[in-house]
Amino acid sequence: MIEVTIIIVNYNTLNLTKQCLDSIFEHTKGINYQIIVVDNNSTDDSFNVLKKLYTNIEIIPNDANLGFGRANNVGLKEAKGKYILFLNSDTLLLNNSIKLFYDFFETHEFSSNIGALGCVMLDKELAPNYRNSYYHFPTLKSYFKSILSNFFKFLRNSYNYDKLELDKNQFLPVDFIVGADLFVPRNVLNVIGDFDPDYFLYWEEVDLQFRMKKQNLKRLIIKGPKIIHLEGSSSVKEMSNWKRITETQSLLIFLKKHSTFLKLQQFKIILILFGAFSFFRNRHSFFEQRDYLNMIYKFK
Repeated sequence: MIEVTIIIVNYNTLNLTKQCLDSIFEHTKGINYQIIVVDNNSTDDSFNVLKKLYTNIEIIPNDANLGFGRANNVGLKEAKGKYILFLNSDTLLLNNSIKLFYDFFETHEFSSNIGALGCVMLDKELAPNYRNSYYHFPTLKSYFKSILSNFFKFLRNSYNYDKLELDKNQFLPVDFIVGADLFVPRNVLNVIGDFDPDYFLYWEEVDLQFRMKKQNLKRLIIKGPKIIHLEGSSSVKEMSNWKRITETQSLLIFLKKHSTFLKLQQFKIILILFGAFSFFRNRHSFFEQRDYLNMIYKFK
C-alpha cells in the first residue's frame, strides 16, 4: 500500500527539481511513497533528463504550462497514496519530514478534524521563515497592513502569528499553509475537491484551505519536519509586472468566489492604492502601472 504520494510541479527548474528529488530519496525512510513529477511543458529538456535519471518516479508531461494548481490536479489523477504532499520544486528536505507528517495524522486521535499539515520552512541560512510558511486569510485590515509592510520596515513582521506559540506547543492552528509544502489526506480532497482550475498561479492553496475551513477542518503547522524553501526560485524571482498582475488576478478571483466573506470593491480600492505606492517609488514604469490598473478595473 502506498502511504504518501508526493506531487512536484516542474517548469524549467531542472536542477532544483533534481536537488529536491535527491533530498527526498536521502531522508525519507520507513514509509511507502510514490513520487509524481508533472512537467509544465518545460523548455530546458526537464522531461527527458528526469525520465532518464529517475526510473523509479512517474513523470507526466503537459502539452502547455497549465500553472500550479491545474498541474497538481493532473498529478492527483495518478496518485495512489492515502495522503498527498504537494511539494515545491525549490524545496530541500533535511530530515524524514514526510514520515513525520504521516505519523502525526496516524497517531493523533483528532486527525479526522485536520485538513492539512505544514511546517515552518527554513531559508538558505536555515533560519525559520515564518512569513512564507503560513498566513491569515485576507481581511481589509490585514491586507492593507501587509501592503504597507512592503514599504515601511517597522511593519514588516507585525502581522505574523505569535512565533512563540509554536515553541511552546507541538502544533499551531493557522488560517492557511503556504503551498510550498502542503500535506493533505486524500479523503479530504475527495470531499472538498481539487485545486480550482480558475487560478493559474498564486492563491490556489488559499482557496483550497478556505474550503477546508468551511468543512471545519483545521490547518496545522507542526514541529519536527525540516524543509528548506529556496523562496521564489521556482517562480519569478523579483516582483515583475507579470507576477504582480497574476498574483492580483488570483486574489480577485478568490475574493469574488468568496464574496459572502469579503468585499471585492473595497479590496479593489486597496489594490489601486498599492499600485500608486509602487509607481511613486519608481518600482514600475508608467506602462506597467497602466497594465496593472486596467486589469483591476476590468475585473468583474
